[in-house]
Amino acid sequence: MAQVREIDDDSIDLIKIFQLIWHGKWIVIGTIFITVIVVYFFLQTQTQSYFNATTDIRPISSVEEQQYNALNAFIKQLKPAKSEDATLNELELFTVNSEILHDLYIEQLGNGLLFEEAIVEHELIDKKDFHNDKSFNKAVITLASLIKFKEPLITSQQIYKYWQIKFSHSDEDKWKAVLSSVHLKAIDNVQEVLKYRFNTAVSIAKQKKQYEIDDTKIKIENAIMDYEIKTAYTLSYLKEQAEIARELGISKSDVEAQLFSTRNVMLNIEFDIPFYLKGFEAIEKEIELITDREDKKAFIDGLMSMENRVRDLEQDQTIDRVEEIFNSTPIVNNKNFSAANLLVDATKFERTNNDFLIIFLSVLASGFLSIFYLIVSNAFREREQT
Repeated sequence: MAQVREIDDDSIDLIKIFQLIWHGKWIVIGTIFITVIVVYFFLQTQTQSYFNATTDIRPISSVEEQQYNALNAFIKQLKPAKSEDATLNELELFTVNSEILHDLYIEQLGNGLLFEEAIVEHELIDKKDFHNDKSFNKAVITLASLIKFKEPLITSQQIYKYWQIKFSHSDEDKWKAVLSSVHLKAIDNVQEVLKYRFNTAVSIAKQKKQYEIDDTKIKIENAIMDYEIKTAYTLSYLKEQAEIARELGISKSDVEAQLFSTRNVMLNIEFDIPFYLKGFEAIEKEIELITDREDKKAFIDGLMSMENRVRDLEQDQTIDRVEEIFNSTPIVNNKNFSAANLLVDATKFERTNNDFLIIFLSVLASGFLSIFYLIVSNAFREREQT
């Protein structure tokens, strides 16, 4: 019986605990009430409450896109007209539309350096909270890495038509200032990228054009040189044939048909007629005409087409016209240029309010502690009585 009683004494008596709670209910209720009041007023003093911000990135409007129609139309007509002209290949690849601008803008936003600079500029992190620049810069990079980009998504459950920037912080105004700063820098960067690409394409086109002009002029010089060499060889041959004709007394080619035939009927063999059979009078006249030629270019095969090509290239104003049209676009006009629309003022802020959860947890904690106090104090009281 003693062992049974000992076991009963060491076991947990739930009824006894409930009795303690009931008798000390005002202590439990009072503790919970005071804790809730203290926690509530503490939460009210906290000015910073975190939010989840969502900002849409939308393409430029069709009206803004129309400002590039003249440039795109001019470049487009180069393709069929200049299909064999390699000098304008780079320009043919240069087109500007809302999709290209939007992609370049997203690419710039993906460069975390823009956000890092804006975070420092608008003091999203207080530098005074850090001991040195290294720890501060590390914190800036870490915070910038928390900025997320959400791609457009269309499913049966969710629809996101546009790119979105998502971020969590506690200061709406500073975050809007960061977004505005990043947007302006991204726009400037896209503008510079387009200028660089266009100027590079124009530079390559001009270089190719000049190279072709130079190469064609060299071909013309070579053709003239080849003509002079060929003419010298021809004159030497004609003089030799004229001397043979004089020695044979052949002044004209009258005897050619009587003495020779281009075909030996017996042997069925064809052979060339010796040139001196034309007679020295005809040969010497030909020598005289060749020697007295004033415009040698008329006798050079393909020379005219090469000279026409050089003239066409030198007079071609296509590149100048493209530059003129490009300079009239918003890319050069800083005031009207836009690569995308970042809806900073339309940013959606969703507060992460955990006040209820904090109060609920404080109720549980204070209730548990007050009950623990009742049990412990009762245990001490019983020990003192025994």
